[in-house]
Amino acid sequence: MDAGSSDLADGRIVTDVRDLEQSIRHALMTRPGSCPLSPERGLDLSAFRDRPSGVRHLFLGAAMRACLERDVPRVVVDSLTADFSGFEKVVVTIAWRPRADVAEAFVTTEVTIDV
Repeated sequence: MDAGSSDLADGRIVTDVRDLEQSIRHALMTRPGSCPLSPERGLDLSAFRDRPSGVRHLFLGAAMRACLERDVPRVVVDSLTADFSGFEKVVVTIAWRPRADVAEAFVTTEVTIDV
């Protein structure tokens, strides 16, 4: 399961772990207020632009963790790092795992029978 696979970006429906990866991406890339039925959903990155560069990643990391706990409760975040590339780009590396009860639900069986 390649995290950069095209099925995460081209709008196709994904399942299992890829669904969780997609949910993480959506949660962090959604601006608060852009989802009419869940206006609190998402992360406001503009709030961190004026923070001192030496501590900005700490504030952003805490906000991202809170966002993921609220918006993607099916995952447990083990670690999260934010690397700033100037003022316009943040590269986030997240080590996560499905919650145990969610992982147990990832059972799919497909049987093809020749008739």
